[in-house]
Amino acid sequence: MSYGDKNGPKHIRKQSFNPVRFISDMFRAIFIAIRNAGIQLFWTILLMILSLIPGINLFTAPLLFLITAYFYGFSFIDYTLEIKGYSIKDSITQVRKLKLAAVSLGTMFLLLNLIPWIGPFLSTFFIFPLVISSTLLINKAGEEDKSINKQEGTS
Repeated sequence: MSYGDKNGPKHIRKQSFNPVRFISDMFRAIFIAIRNAGIQLFWTILLMILSLIPGINLFTAPLLFLITAYFYGFSFIDYTLEIKGYSIKDSITQVRKLKLAAVSLGTMFLLLNLIPWIGPFLSTFFIFPLVISSTLLINKAGEEDKSINKQEGTS
C-alpha cells in the first residue's frame, strides 16, 4: 500500500516519488511492527499465565481478542498518520487517544477473518476501506482538535 500511496499523491499534490522517503517509511513501519509485536506478545503471555487461574480464565479470550484488535487498528491508523508525516512518538500518542477507534477498526478486520474458508480472503479486500475509515477518523479528529484549540484561545 505504501508504494501506491507514494505514487498517488504525485497526481493529486504534484509530489514525485522519493525513494529515500520510501525506505525511511519502510524502516519506520518495521520498527513499529516489532514494537507492537513485542507489546502484544507480552500481554498474550501474561494473559495465558493468568488463564490458569480459575475464574480469570473466562476473561482471557475476550481480552486477547481486544488486544489483537487494538494492534490491528493501530496499524490502520498509524498508516494514515505516517502519510501525514507524524513521528513515531506522535503517532503512538495519537493512537492512544483513539484507542476505541483502533479497537473498532481492528475488530471489524478480525471478525471478517473468523468467517470460515473465505474470511482471510475477504478481509484482504476490506483493508482498504478500513484504512480509508482511519483517514476520515484522523481528519475528523484533527478538525475537532482545531476547534477545541480555538475555543480555549478565546476563553
